Amino acid sequence: MRGAASNGRPYRDRPERHQRAKMVVVINPSEGKPSMGKSIRNLSTVTRVGLDLAKRVFQVHAVDAKGEIVVARKLTRSQLIPFFAELPPCVVAMEACSSAHHWGRALMELRAPQQKRPG
Repeated sequence: MRGAASNGRPYRDRPERHQRAKMVVVINPSEGKPSMGKSIRNLSTVTRVGLDLAKRVFQVHAVDAKGEIVVARKLTRSQLIPFFAELPPCVVAMEACSSAHHWGRALMELRAPQQKRPG
């Protein structure tokens, strides 16, 4: 037993990993990486994009194959499709919400335009 919780019960019921918090120290965090709102214009290296959906302004976070940040910025609704049109085919991760289906279909059309069926 390592001590007692605020309710007086011992910590023995909790796993060891829940008793400590991790702390990561970053020295020169912006060294070689864009800050929010800025981007490195070499979009051809993007392999994965994280997209936070909203009503008006979207957060975009793109990384290359090494996991280094290529883009970290905000985009408006009108800027979103033109931004993705510049990217090579890549994995896009977004939250599961009601607008995710709309944006997923819109992004898929950039890569595979719908083909007309005969008949």
